[in-house]
Amino acid sequence: MNRVESPLELTLYGTCGCHLCTEAGELLDHCLDQWPAPYSRAYCDIAGDEGLVLCYGTRIPVIRERVTGTELGWPFDYAALQAWLCQCRNALTTNGGE
Repeated sequence: MNRVESPLELTLYGTCGCHLCTEAGELLDHCLDQWPAPYSRAYCDIAGDEGLVLCYGTRIPVIRERVTGTELGWPFDYAALQAWLCQCRNALTTNGGE
């Protein structure tokens, strides 16, 4: 039986001028360049949304996977990011996505 893998739906929450957010985005891009599974990636600047500022203002950069709802907050390195992406993919595979 062929299994269709649900893509990871990733959003990086940050803000313009945040050097850590830039670093996290570069790290995520580098990791995804070598990622074998399907994914989508978006960026969300929290500055224009009061609710997002309240939620993420002191925690950015944060990467969130939409379907699983899991988040990875700074600080993280390449190995931690890769491990988190694998956990998200495994959760999608185990739970069959949505």
